[in-house]
Amino acid sequence: MKLLERKKNKLKFLGMTILKFVVKPKGIGVYFLGLHLKTLKSKLGQIIYNFQDNKDFDTRHYDKEIAEITADIKFPKIRPDNHKIAFLATRLFDMGGHSKCLRDLLCALNGKYEQKLFLTQISALQKDRPNIMSDINKYCTIDGTDFVIIKFHQCVKELAKKISSYSPKALFVYIHPDDIFGAAVLSVLRHKGIQILFFDHASHFPVLGMNFSDFVLNGLPSSEKITHKKRHFLHTKIVGLSSVSKDKTVYYSKADLNELKLNLGIKKGYQVTLSGGSSYKFFDKNNSSEYFEMILRILQKKKKLNHLIMSDITPEQQNIINKIFKNSPKEKQRLIFLPFQTDFDKYFQCTDVFIDSFPVSSALTQIDLMRNKVASVVKINKKQPELSFHEYQMPNYPYMFERVKDMENAIIELLNDPKKRQKIIEKNYKFWLKTYEISATRKRYIKILEGK
Repeated sequence: MKLLERKKNKLKFLGMTILKFVVKPKGIGVYFLGLHLKTLKSKLGQIIYNFQDNKDFDTRHYDKEIAEITADIKFPKIRPDNHKIAFLATRLFDMGGHSKCLRDLLCALNGKYEQKLFLTQISALQKDRPNIMSDINKYCTIDGTDFVIIKFHQCVKELAKKISSYSPKALFVYIHPDDIFGAAVLSVLRHKGIQILFFDHASHFPVLGMNFSDFVLNGLPSSEKITHKKRHFLHTKIVGLSSVSKDKTVYYSKADLNELKLNLGIKKGYQVTLSGGSSYKFFDKNNSSEYFEMILRILQKKKKLNHLIMSDITPEQQNIINKIFKNSPKEKQRLIFLPFQTDFDKYFQCTDVFIDSFPVSSALTQIDLMRNKVASVVKINKKQPELSFHEYQMPNYPYMFERVKDMENAIIELLNDPKKRQKIIEKNYKFWLKTYEISATRKRYIKILEGK
């Protein structure tokens, strides 16, 4: 059943309804509503099917095949309007960092350019009704297309025409790594007069469509190296990420934060640590979790500490946690699980120390911690740099470590020393102001758009 569920999740990116999964003696037969077996065997179907389990960052051959499929879709050269820019994304979500990155960049460039957002799954807005839409609507208009695989060429033409008719000088790309439809649109629009800037927001995944861009915008030096050496794409720029304006953050009073702690079941006088992120970031490949083993040791050392986990833990993952805490019922009582929160700032601010997830880092969260004035301890993953995002920190950040034991000691040190916490909080906030705050990032993106 785990394999069936994994297949199901991987195939959802197509925006197709899965009719049923049938287990056969020789494997899994996958049947799609409206998708004939002949289509599955076609060039497009083979790309979709093969990319499901692809682990190779070099996706040039996939993009080449996509370009061959769309070669008969012809578009004239576009005369770009230097006052317009556009964005291409798959869909938007309240949770997760990618939609927030898009929103914050729209905000940063608002007023300098006319902006429009195009989505490859436009009807998902009606279904999800994400709260983030209320912000994005302040900065741009939204259009898009719903792709249907049996109308592939028609859908590609439709969205490509909408973008070309808008005539932007540049197109920022935020499509999902497996969005073959978005990639096909890029293959049609390349070399047509619009500068295609592919934002590497999924730097730890293979992605489709990157090879149709003029530049890949990387957030970190390590992700740029991955783009060069593993993706074999050399036209890159490091731009960092855009956060919100310094005036946008609400800093809550002690009374408000104490009330939140009380509602969470945290006793008066107890300290709080927090980790957050998609659940896969906390578990190793061999059905274990070095992360939760570390958390147990910290809870054993700090008797007046609650640890919060803001994630989407699955029943299987909960079983792993139960095994780790099997002989430590008192410590497990101080482990509190929370669903993802759209208003996470308040939860961050009630935290004494934020603990980075591993083996996959919490990435964009680190920037929000700087903004919220929260001390954090960060994990470095040198063996798999695509899973490590420590470079979001200031150079020589004193609380990032490769060894788990060093990380654990630093967490205890910060919990025990409020002066050290305050010192690193102040340094982090100053670094955020000059590196990620909207006025700083706005200048960097304008330079790219103006060719400077």
